Amino acid sequence: TGNVTLGTIDVQDSAATLGTCTPALASATLAPGEKLTCSAVYNVIQSDIDTGSYDNTASASAVPVALNRPLGAVRRLVSAPNTVDTTTNKITTPALQDPILTIDKTADPVSVNKSGDLITYTILVKNTGNVYVNSIEITDSLVGLSALDCGTFTGTLAPGESVQCTATYTSTQDDLDSGSIVNTASVIGTPTGG
Repeated sequence: TGNVTLGTIDVQDSAATLGTCTPALASATLAPGEKLTCSAVYNVIQSDIDTGSYDNTASASAVPVALNRPLGAVRRLVSAPNTVDTTTNKITTPALQDPILTIDKTADPVSVNKSGDLITYTILVKNTGNVYVNSIEITDSLVGLSALDCGTFTGTLAPGESVQCTATYTSTQDDLDSGSIVNTASVIGTPTGG
């Protein structure tokens, strides 16, 4: 955007891998008003999603072509700068967060026919979203159910991870009289960045 032709152009990117430039970077010169376009590739990582965005900074510097002339020609220049100050541009790309926990429960056996039958419930909680979910709490409302056993679960699930919990319940005469045992489990958690 200046008023002299530039050469010895250098383009840098803070994290992305620089690809091709048009015109080719090694031989490029830019007259006033001309532009150089470069492509770059960056692979998104989990921490970008957890943060909610990715900041990328590119920079460019150049030398006025007149400074590459023979010494006699350079001496005739009127107070020209040796280089163009490095210019930078920062762009923030939103990383859309989609926290999802699913819960599934099974019973073994699937039915009882007398008081005192032991039922083992298995609860599977899975993080099907794209961010870490922390402080996960799994609860079951059935009165008389044993404590949930979730092994060494620490309360955090990465995307794609799951935890399995088990608990037992002994059927009662009231269960038989009512004709069924209704058991509801729930899960709640806090997504990273949320």
